[in-house]
Amino acid sequence: MTPEKKALLFKIGIGYLSYRHASLVHTNYLRARHGSPPLTLNLDLCEIAQMCAMYYARIKKIDHSCQFNSLGKNFYFTKEGTGENLWITNNGWTDMAAAVGGARRFYQEIEDYNFSDVKSNHDKFLKVGHITQELWIGSKELGVGIASATSSTPAYIVYQYYPAGNMWTEDMQYVEKNVKPPLPGVPAIEIYGFWGWLPENVTKNVEAEENNFLQTIENTRSY
Repeated sequence: MTPEKKALLFKIGIGYLSYRHASLVHTNYLRARHGSPPLTLNLDLCEIAQMCAMYYARIKKIDHSCQFNSLGKNFYFTKEGTGENLWITNNGWTDMAAAVGGARRFYQEIEDYNFSDVKSNHDKFLKVGHITQELWIGSKELGVGIASATSSTPAYIVYQYYPAGNMWTEDMQYVEKNVKPPLPGVPAIEIYGFWGWLPENVTKNVEAEENNFLQTIENTRSY
């Protein structure tokens, strides 16, 4: 993607002024709670995520079969591969609601993740694979795409992460290094208490609070 095209996308609101920014803010808020560094938004990755979202909407299912992020289709991210989190909403959701709901839905898997016995999570990977990718410390960049909902169809949401996380090996210390429990003293949040169907003004208020939280974390962060 040329610099000119990227500048145009930001100008018309497909960059930080859109649902992608809300996705980034909410994801980084949840990552910060666990000590994971913030992701940055990559527009090339967003373009891939958008193509995959349109693909899943066309086949009417989410099954990780999109090839736009695979070798031969994408050369920029092939060295370390991309991770992919997928979600599908009910009919009629707005893009902003879907973006916020996606980040929260992935985090909901914290109920099933065992931080004290990491190896036990391997056998229930389908129940925890979204949150581990969302929190994975080794992932640095984020791309988000949404095939918009209508009154009679759902929205399809694709989160692409680079480099890919969820690299499960026999070395459990490697997994523990990348997926950490909540930081000491971080207050609990209602994982069911905030969803994308809240009024937009509430969403913006929460986003402002999360921005403040992220700034506080950044001011005290050390690596």
